[in-house]
Amino acid sequence: MQRLLRLPFFERRPLVTVEGMEGRKITCAAGGSDAVWLGSEDGALVKLERDLRSSTTAALTTSRAQEGEGAQQAPLQAFNRSIVGLRDVPLKQCVMAVGEDSVTHGLESATCWKYKAYSLYRTDQSTGRPCLLREARILAGAPQDEDITGFDVSADLTVLAAGTSLGNVYIYRSRDLLTERTCKLRVISPASSSETPTRGGVRHVSIMQRQSHPPRGRENRGHLSNGADQPSAAAGAAQSYLFIVYDDGAVASYSIEGVDGGVTLLDVDPSCCIGDDESASSQSEMPVTGGCAPFPSMGSLLVLSSKGAVFGFDPNQGNIAAVPVNDEGSTDWQPTGLYSWRSYFVLTTRQVRRRRSSDVSDPILAGQKSEGKAAAAAAHRQGPVKCGVTVVLMYPNANVRFIAFQGVFSDFSPESGIVAVVPAFDRSLLVVGNNASTGNPCVYSLHEKAITEEVSMLQQKGLYEWAVEIATREELPVNPYLTQLYTKYGLSLLEKNQVENALRVFIKAAADLRLPIQTSTVIEAFRIRHRVPAIATFLLRLHEAEAVKKGPDGQQLRPILLYKEHTYMLMKCLCRLGDYRSLERLVELLTRKDCDIPLDVTTAIDILLTGGYPKLASHLALSWGGEGTTASAAELYVGTCLEADDGDSKRTAAIEYLKDLIDRGQDAAVISVLTSSRGIGRSLMHANAEGMMPLLETLLDRHPVIEDEKASSDLAPATETPGPDSLSTPIEASLSQLLLPTEACAGMLLRHLSKKSRSSKSNSSSLLPPLCLELCLGCGLHRKDEATRLRMTDTLFDRNLGDKAQTMAEACFQIAGLNGVIALIESSYTRPEDARAFARALFDTADPADLTPASYVEVCNAVTDGPAGKTTNKKLDEVTRKLWLQALRKLRRRAVEVPRDRTEALQAMNEIVGTLSRCCSGSPTVTSEVLDALALDPAVEEDSGTMVEMGTLKPMIRALLKGTGERCATSLDNLQQDKEELQRMRQEVESLRTTARVFNGGEGGGSPKCAECGQRMDLPAVHFMCMHSFHQLCLSSGDSSRSAEDEYTCPVCQPEATYKEGMRKEREESMRDPEALSNLYKAIGASPEDFSIVADYLGRGLFHTTTT
Repeated sequence: MQRLLRLPFFERRPLVTVEGMEGRKITCAAGGSDAVWLGSEDGALVKLERDLRSSTTAALTTSRAQEGEGAQQAPLQAFNRSIVGLRDVPLKQCVMAVGEDSVTHGLESATCWKYKAYSLYRTDQSTGRPCLLREARILAGAPQDEDITGFDVSADLTVLAAGTSLGNVYIYRSRDLLTERTCKLRVISPASSSETPTRGGVRHVSIMQRQSHPPRGRENRGHLSNGADQPSAAAGAAQSYLFIVYDDGAVASYSIEGVDGGVTLLDVDPSCCIGDDESASSQSEMPVTGGCAPFPSMGSLLVLSSKGAVFGFDPNQGNIAAVPVNDEGSTDWQPTGLYSWRSYFVLTTRQVRRRRSSDVSDPILAGQKSEGKAAAAAAHRQGPVKCGVTVVLMYPNANVRFIAFQGVFSDFSPESGIVAVVPAFDRSLLVVGNNASTGNPCVYSLHEKAITEEVSMLQQKGLYEWAVEIATREELPVNPYLTQLYTKYGLSLLEKNQVENALRVFIKAAADLRLPIQTSTVIEAFRIRHRVPAIATFLLRLHEAEAVKKGPDGQQLRPILLYKEHTYMLMKCLCRLGDYRSLERLVELLTRKDCDIPLDVTTAIDILLTGGYPKLASHLALSWGGEGTTASAAELYVGTCLEADDGDSKRTAAIEYLKDLIDRGQDAAVISVLTSSRGIGRSLMHANAEGMMPLLETLLDRHPVIEDEKASSDLAPATETPGPDSLSTPIEASLSQLLLPTEACAGMLLRHLSKKSRSSKSNSSSLLPPLCLELCLGCGLHRKDEATRLRMTDTLFDRNLGDKAQTMAEACFQIAGLNGVIALIESSYTRPEDARAFARALFDTADPADLTPASYVEVCNAVTDGPAGKTTNKKLDEVTRKLWLQALRKLRRRAVEVPRDRTEALQAMNEIVGTLSRCCSGSPTVTSEVLDALALDPAVEEDSGTMVEMGTLKPMIRALLKGTGERCATSLDNLQQDKEELQRMRQEVESLRTTARVFNGGEGGGSPKCAECGQRMDLPAVHFMCMHSFHQLCLSSGDSSRSAEDEYTCPVCQPEATYKEGMRKEREESMRDPEALSNLYKAIGASPEDFSIVADYLGRGLFHTTTT
C-alpha cells in the first residue's frame, strides 16, 4: 500500500460522541444516504442524523430524576441480548437487524434468534420510535450452542442468509420478507471430514446481485448498505450470488436461482489460507480473515486475509486478483477490517503492541490474563490503541489505483478498535468505534471532496488519465468539464512530444465520446509540430464517426462538429501523404446516401484532381449526381492513362473504367470523354480497337431508337444546341467520328442502324450525320455481295428520307459520289418521283468533271429499274424519257479534250439512243426529240461535243418508217370501213323518214308481245323504232331510279349503240392527237388533192352533230 500514490480526496472531521449510548459498546453499524444506525452489545439501537446527533424520533424521552433534573434520551431497545449486525435496505426503506432476543416478552431466560425490520422514515406516534415493520424468528430448531456470526440480505429483501458458529448457513427465501409470513429455508452445511478439512465457523456472509450489463459510470452511484452498493429498482433483473467466508479463510460461492430455484455451488477457493502452519499450531490458532466486502463495480467479493492481502473473488472463477496490504517486511500494523463504497475499498488496521515487562510482572495480570476484568484493566492501563484507515480508489479494467485517504486514529479503545467504517449521507464515510477514555461510542467523519475538486487535483499533478477516468465514471457534465479535461490532456501529451498518445486521446474524446472539442484547436496543435499524418488520422476518424448516427441500442448519438473546411483539409493532407486507401475510404464515406457531412463537391473534386486522383474524383462526382463534373474527371483520368509510360496496361485500365461508367448509366459522360477535343476516343481506337469495339457497340445497343423530338444533325441543324452531357443528338453523330474506315466498324454501325424503328414519323424527321453516311457508304457500297449491298442500302436509308430527300441526295453525292446517289435511288424507301428528281438535280448541278459518261447511263438505268430491279423492254413514261433525253443532251454538249473521253461519251450516247429506241417502239415524237437533242446548237460557233454515228440512228429511223407504214395501212382500212358504215346508216335514216313502221307482233302477224317478259302487249306500252316493244312496267322494273319523264332506251339494242358511241368518241379524240394532225399535214403535202383529204378527215367526226 505504501507504494501507491496518495491523493487527499477526503477531509477528516473532528471526533463526535454519540449521545444516548453512554455506557454502551458499539458492536455493529450500518450507513445509508439519510441516516446511520448503530447497534450495541446489549441490543440497543440508535439512529444518527446528518448532524451526527441521535434522532429524537428514534429514542424515547424518559425522566430519570426528580423535577428539576434534565431529561436524557434513551435508545431503542431492539433486542434483549446482543445485535449481530445491521443492514440498510433503501429499496424497501427499512433497516434489517439480526440479534438474540427473548422468546416471550418479559422472560429473558429463554432466548432465540430473530430478524427485525424497522422503517427508515415512519415512526410510532405514541412512542416516537421507528415503526417495526416485520419481526420473525430464524434458526428455529438449531442447537442451543449454535450462534449467528454474520448475516446479509438482498437488496429486494427476497433472500436472507445467516452464517453460524458451526459452519452452517441458513438461507431464507420469499417474495418479500416484509410481507410474506412463510419463507423457504435452505441450509448449507460444511463438508464432512472425509471429503475436505473442517472449515470451522462462518465468519462472513455476503449476498451480491450482479447486473448482466451495468451502465458505464452508473455502477458506483448506487445506494449504500454496509459499504456495499445496492442496485436500484430500475436496474432490471439481477443474478444473486452468495459468498461464504469460513474461519479458515476459504471462500465458497453459490448461485441463487430466484425464490423457487435451486442453490448451486459455483466455486470453493482456499486462497486465503496462507498462514504459517508452524506459528498457527504453536498458537493453536487458524489463519483467519479480517473482513470482506462486495465490490459491485468489479462484480466480485473483496476478502481481507489476516496475513496482509486483499483478494478478489469472482463467483464463477474464484480468486482473480490480489493486492498486498502491508509493505514487505513490515509487521507493525495488523489488518482488522475491509469495507467497500462505490469504487472505494476501505482497509482498517491497528498497531501491533509489543508486550511490556511491567505487564508480565504484575501478579494480578499474570494470574488473571484470561479474566475479562483483568484484561480490561490491562487495556485501560495501556491506553488507546492506534488504528489506521486507508481508503483506496480502484477502477476495474482501468489503470486507476491510488490511496484517496490514509490516517491514524488514536481515540479508540484497544478492545474494539475500529468497529466499522460505513458510508453515510451520500459522500461521507463514518469511522465508528468506542472511545478509549470514556468508553462511549464515538465517530469520525471522512467527507469526500467534490468531484470537480478531485479532478482539478489530478490535473495539477499531471494525472490526466486518472482525471479523465474519474470524470467519465462520475458523469461530469460534458460542457465544460469533460471537454476541457480531454483537451488539456491531449495538449499536455503533445507538450511531452507523445504524439501517438495525444492522437489517441483526441480521437477518443471527439470520435468515441463525441465531445464538442474544438477541432481547430487540435489541428493547430498538430500543425505547429508539423504532424500532418496525425491531422489526417484525426480528421478521418471524425468523418467516420460522424457517419454513425445511432448507437448499438438505437439511441441517437450526439453530432460531431465538422465543417466543409475540415473535409478539404483532410483531402489535402491525404493527397500530400499519398494515402490512396484512406482517400478511398473518405470518398466512399462521402458518397453514402445517409451522409450529411457539409461538402462542396466541386471543390472536393478539384482537390482530388489536383492531387492526382482523377478516378476517385470521378467516383465522387458520379455519386453526387454531377454528370458534367464526372465527364471532366473521367477525361483527365483517361488522358493520363494514355500519356503514361506503361501505355498498354493503362489504356486497358482506361477502357475498363469507361465500361464501368457505362454500367452506372453515365453514357453521356463516356461520350463526352471519347469525343473531347483531346482526341481521346480516336487514340483509344488506334491503340486498342479490339477493346473499344465492344464498348462502342454497348453504347449503340443501349440507344436503339432515337427520339424524334431530340434528333438533330449537321445536315439538318436543330433549333437548340445540345449540351456536352446530353444525348439529345443521335448516338451515331457522337460516335461516327471515332470509327475507323474498316469493315468491322461499318458492320457494327449497320447492325445498329438495322435495329432502329421504321416509323413514317421518324422517316420524316431524322437524318444520319454525314460522318456516319461516309462510313457506311464508303465501306458498304463496294461490297461484292449484291444481296448484302442491297440490304445495307435498305437499312441505310430507313430513317433518312422524306422531307429531307434533296438534302440526302446532296449528302450522298458529296460523301460517296455516284455510288451513294445510285444506292439512294435504288433504296426501297425512295419514291419514284423522288428518284427522278434526284437524277435531274444531279445532272443539273453536278460538275461534268465529277461525272463520267458511263455515270449518266448508270443513273438513268437506276431510275428506270427502280427498287424492283432491271427488266427488259420496259416502257418509259414521259418523265423518265425526258431524263434519258437530258442525259443525251449533256453528253452531246460535253467538252472532249482527249480521244478517250470522246470514245466513252460516244459509247454512252449510243447506249442511251439504243435504250430509247427499244423502250419507245419507234415513236415519231421520241425520234424527233432524239434528233433535236443531237442537233447542233446555233448559238455555239465551234461545236466540240460528240456527234453520234449514223449507224446508231438507223435502227431508230427504220423502226420509225416501219411503224408509220403500218399505221397508214391501218388507217386506210379503217377509212374504207367507215365509208361503208356511213353509207348504210344514211340508207337507214332515209328509210325511217319515208317508210311507216307497223308494230303488229312481227312478220307472222298477231298481237305484239313484250320483248322483255314475252307476254301480250297491254297499255301502257313503249315501242321503239327498232321494232322492239315493251311493257312500261317491264322497262321501269329494271331501274328503280328512273322517273317517268326520263327517255327510255331499248334494252336489246343498247349494247350495240354503246359500242358505236365509244368508237365515235375514240375517233374524235384521235382527231385531236398531235400525231394525227402531223399525219394529216404530211398527207396534204404529199397529195395533189388537198380538198378531198381534208373533207374526208372532217367527215370522220371532227364536227359531230346529233341527228334527232
